[in-house]
Amino acid sequence: AAGPAQWQGSPFRPDRPFEIGDERVFTGREREVRDLLTRLEARAPDEPGFLLLSGPSGAGKTSLLRAGLAARLTRPFLFEQISTVRCALIDPLADGPTPIAALATRLCSPDVLGDPLAEFGLGATELERLLTTEPAVAGRQLASALAQLAKGNDSGAAARLAVIVDPLEGALDAHGEPQLTAFAHALRRLADNPVIWIMIAVRSDALYRLAQVPALSEVLTAERWTELEPPATERIRQVVEIPARIAGIEIESADDAQGRGLLEQIEAEASRLRLWAPPVQGVLDAAYQDARQAATQPRPDRSADSAADDRRTGDLRLSAEHFQRQGGLGGHMLSRADALWAELDDAARAALPRLCRA
Repeated sequence: AAGPAQWQGSPFRPDRPFEIGDERVFTGREREVRDLLTRLEARAPDEPGFLLLSGPSGAGKTSLLRAGLAARLTRPFLFEQISTVRCALIDPLADGPTPIAALATRLCSPDVLGDPLAEFGLGATELERLLTTEPAVAGRQLASALAQLAKGNDSGAAARLAVIVDPLEGALDAHGEPQLTAFAHALRRLADNPVIWIMIAVRSDALYRLAQVPALSEVLTAERWTELEPPATERIRQVVEIPARIAGIEIESADDAQGRGLLEQIEAEASRLRLWAPPVQGVLDAAYQDARQAATQPRPDRSADSAADDRRTGDLRLSAEHFQRQGGLGGHMLSRADALWAELDDAARAALPRLCRA
């Protein structure tokens, strides 16, 4: 289904990743999603269920894991004889006072395994204690909770748990060695259970720091590691057109404009960049907001009721004019840089030039 009746708001995501609910407008990473799913399915019962995803900042790791992988995993019977997969998305720095507390809290939330764990007398506090002292036992309890979920399925299919830790580098920066060691040991023991998958995302420049956590670095072999490259420039048109179509937005083409249309201008500028996806998302969202505002402004040839109708239907057209008004990708990035610079204090402003030269 496509159009404003099925989609509300901008389909573009500036300055933030795509989330599970954005699956329909997240595109350009189909091959990478298939690769991760294949690796999960190919896991042997006696192998640890680990996957490592790395890539430069801005390559789209979080979007891939949330709007790509997690959104697919939650579909029933995605894998043969697996009726359901519960996903626990964890930011070990933001979701709790310690990484293990964050893990326990997410596992006990209602959308993961909260109800069956509660039947076993396990809340977040009890599970945190178990993950810290006896993580293998915690893994067996999680497996029992998954079995409870699958009980009502007449097909006899099983359930799985996917724990997605993103990003790990925040925990490497903020937490001391005892907390990191306990967290890594818990993940390692959970991954030994054949019904649990563990996926970890790390920024490429922080990969070397995995040596701080031997429990993880010893099992994260090349077969379990994917380095995410920025999307190929051939996907620019797909990343622009498909979300726009789903949201009922018309994109000006070269046939409509004198010279190059919006898509052609974006392609011309973005193809010169390696990490083109974040600025393209930013400039498209800015063009959307610009067009949205213009559509709601009364014009001499249009009544206020017509403007209200436009506002309700959401019919929009993004043109090269919206792109040029921002100065293209370059102008958009300069505006972002100016805004960030204005937020810095004097100490940061003094340090930034030295950092850039280094």
